[in-house]
Amino acid sequence: VLDRRTRARLQDRDATAAAAHDVARLIGPLLGWDDDRSTAEAALYRAALAAERDGAGLPLAHPA
Repeated sequence: VLDRRTRARLQDRDATAAAAHDVARLIGPLLGWDDDRSTAEAALYRAALAAERDGAGLPLAHPA
């Protein structure tokens, strides 16, 4: 949803990663996901974003 429907990943990868859990909780029930699956899907998405950022040698856009 974040990649294909909103293009959020292109606009702000780090903010999109931060929103992944909330988005998964919102759409998970529509997809038949339980809380564990929603949490796992959000973690996989965040890991993919981090790997993409690290592979490109990019810094965090919003360091903590």
